[in-house]
Amino acid sequence: MGTNMADSQKSYLFAAITILFWSTVASAFKLALNEISIYSLVFISIHTSFLILLISIIIQNKVKKILKLSYKSIISSLLLGILNPFLYYIVLFKAYSLLPAQIAQPINFTWPIVLVLLSIPILKTRINYKIILVMIVSFSGVLFISMQ
Repeated sequence: MGTNMADSQKSYLFAAITILFWSTVASAFKLALNEISIYSLVFISIHTSFLILLISIIIQNKVKKILKLSYKSIISSLLLGILNPFLYYIVLFKAYSLLPAQIAQPINFTWPIVLVLLSIPILKTRINYKIILVMIVSFSGVLFISMQ
């Protein structure tokens, strides 16, 4: 089953939009941090994310699934939510407040590496040599850019 031209064009459109948003995030964070505190920006970021997720859940008609979650699942989600986005954003915005945006943004891209590493003990994920190689190459690129 192949993809048609409309799907391909839609994919390129979404990729372009994502690149546009991510390419401006460093400047947006720096400008925002000139006006408000790190904790205010974390508050706004978390609540904006929550609202977008809530709207998405409502649009997809998945509210009943959320209401059926077990107490254990809710607690687990809350604890993981403290890790990301709460702690992640505090560290990220502190880095943006201390570093030039062109240095802080590549460091931000180490987060997927951290998530993979955290998935090993938390989610009992197994990783293979390809994933390790990709993480080393990615981290090396971040180091190269960050050290100018």
